[in-house]
Amino acid sequence: MVIEMTSDDLIKKINSILQSGWTMQECRVGKKINVKWSWARAVNDIVKKYTGKGWIVTKNVEIDGEKRFLFLTFKNAYWAKNPEQRKKP
Repeated sequence: MVIEMTSDDLIKKINSILQSGWTMQECRVGKKINVKWSWARAVNDIVKKYTGKGWIVTKNVEIDGEKRFLFLTFKNAYWAKNPEQRKKP
């Protein structure tokens, strides 16, 4: 049995990851979050919600042989330009 994740569930998981500490590298290039293919239906709505709140969000697919991996990369627009201004964890 496959249990589909709702948008709200995915948002909670993403928020938990985004609220954790950020390295200087992550401030510059973004925090990459692996998204399961079963969550793919929710991805477009998620991207709209976060970009509406000022985040820079990109969707990425990586292919390794016959496997596909879906990622969302989140950047804080201010930190991307000023990584030294991030809050220390």
